[in-house]
Amino acid sequence: ARSTKDPRRRVAAMLQQGRDWGQARPDQVRDRKVKVPMQVYTSLHASGAERIEMVDVHTLQGRCKGLSAGSCNYREVRNLAEEEERQAKWLNATAPLEPKDFIRENKAQLGYYTDMHEESRYRAE
Repeated sequence: ARSTKDPRRRVAAMLQQGRDWGQARPDQVRDRKVKVPMQVYTSLHASGAERIEMVDVHTLQGRCKGLSAGSCNYREVRNLAEEEERQAKWLNATAPLEPKDFIRENKAQLGYYTDMHEESRYRAE
């Protein structure tokens, strides 16, 4: 009871649980949809190899909105996110439900043109 009231001990206990369970406790995993990217390094010592897991900072930075554009405040990042949403909505609205079969369309048009050509040839004779 004493350890849960002390903030330092509570944080230390949560960090230890995170180390024991990997990235999150089992009760938190079901709610988490995005995983933190991790890198694994192997360090060789005289006593053997040690496996070290660290956060992959470059991958995490690549996921961040506005970081590469130099956005430094909430308003700019929000505008970027809204623009991405608008573009996604526009793309979904304008994209056809089924992809066009251009080969079938060209063959149908070719048949139409050859029929017209044959009719004009019969008329000329």
